Amino acid sequence: MQGRDAVRPALVKDAAGVLLIGGDQGRLTPALSDRAFTATVRAATRGDAVTWTEGAMTAAMGNRYAAGADPTAEGLEDFGIAAFRTDGTRFRSGLAVVDATLEPMLTREYRWGRLYNASAHDPRTPALGVSELSALAVDGASRRVVGDRSVIAVDGRDATYDAGSNGALVATNVLLTAFAPGDRLP
Repeated sequence: MQGRDAVRPALVKDAAGVLLIGGDQGRLTPALSDRAFTATVRAATRGDAVTWTEGAMTAAMGNRYAAGADPTAEGLEDFGIAAFRTDGTRFRSGLAVVDATLEPMLTREYRWGRLYNASAHDPRTPALGVSELSALAVDGASRRVVGDRSVIAVDGRDATYDAGSNGALVATNVLLTAFAPGDRLP
């Protein structure tokens, strides 16, 4: 609905389901600055409609999201390495539908550095990496993994973060938990 189409909360008021798809996380900021768009997304997630997200819109559902451009197929390895640098990821405020930082396409697009940087950026908020072919089903306060692969949680509450001599993120005492399909997250 973004772009030239009118975006109004009334469009989703009586919907049975809403699908929110986003491409590149680096292009989310203008959409999330559009009050009509964010009001429509909030109406969809607060009503009775089932809401599905894909790609960048998954990231937008968290408290914050990594605002850098997504990797290209040709640059995946370089992207994966750069994402572990302490200056390699910048964050913007998300919609806070889920009390976490969400990073979609975790493994296929080498986003582990973004996941760890999310925890370093705000150690009190869980950073959740959603693997491709998986989803996080949220129903009120309940969160459950569905699909074929895992959701990874990085808990940095007891962690110490620093920068190595090469600028890479150094993390100690990080709790990393893998949740399999069917598992409920705390």
